[in-house]
Amino acid sequence: MYGESDGGVFLGDMMASAQLASLHSLLDRFEAGARQELESDLRVWQETAPDNPLVWNLHCAILRDRHDWPQALALMQKAVRLLPNDPSLGNNLALVLDDNGLFS
Repeated sequence: MYGESDGGVFLGDMMASAQLASLHSLLDRFEAGARQELESDLRVWQETAPDNPLVWNLHCAILRDRHDWPQALALMQKAVRLLPNDPSLGNNLALVLDDNGLFS
């Protein structure tokens, strides 16, 4: 998923291995359902690594789970601005636009 590239720049290409390992830990916790504690950690990441689109994308997914559509849209737009050519982020943006009734 992330890190595969066919000539473009994608999320995995942007990160040093230590940062990537730490982000994989966040992904693992997300998939395990530890949303509440993860959201707190993501807020810290947003302050310390504001240019990392994966952090904004993960936080958006948590907000989508809670049906906080407007805030999820704002976070996904931030992620897409940081990495506009990433197909996964583009797809997620379409999903969030649909959640907000802005995509048909």
